Amino acid sequence: YGTPVEQATTPSLEALRAYSVGLRMFRTKGDEAAIPLYMQAVGLDPKFAMAYARLGLVYFRLGETALAIKNTKRAYELREGVSEQERLYIESHYYDIVTGDLDRSAQTYQLWQEEYPRDTVPYTNLGAIYLWLGQLDKALPEAQEALRLDADRVAMYANLAKDYTVLNRFAEAGQILEQARSRHLESAALLDFSYDLAFL
Repeated sequence: YGTPVEQATTPSLEALRAYSVGLRMFRTKGDEAAIPLYMQAVGLDPKFAMAYARLGLVYFRLGETALAIKNTKRAYELREGVSEQERLYIESHYYDIVTGDLDRSAQTYQLWQEEYPRDTVPYTNLGAIYLWLGQLDKALPEAQEALRLDADRVAMYANLAKDYTVLNRFAEAGQILEQARSRHLESAALLDFSYDLAFL
């Protein structure tokens, strides 16, 4: 907890700026919008572990498996010296993206929730793991809590709409997508879910 920000993230102010804008784009515009900014961040600081970790996640979500593994492995290699919260982020994604050890990843997310109960990432990702494992009764509360904690992020709406759709609760999925539209949040995932819901 006492790690200075320049050590926990990057000593490059320019890289930190690009990364921060990338986070904002990821939260409001979705995965594709963040890639060039994360790439700029690692170009400015090739040892920027969190920028690699974020790139790994974005590529994973876009189905670019080789790029997801490459960037997540690089983040894992650089994880020494990052903050505790960043270490949990990097390790949890390493287990689910690189090794496929969903149980170990879920344990890391649970630990993360205990240590940082107001952080949305472990709720979002633990919910996704439960969904992958077919544990829908566990996935939905995680997605609901993530949206409660951060109602300004595209992924929260997409995840909750997905959970409701998988549970055949189409009216509730539609309400979640409408809430996202009313907040002027856009992403390919939200459009995909809107299409799927209209089709169903």
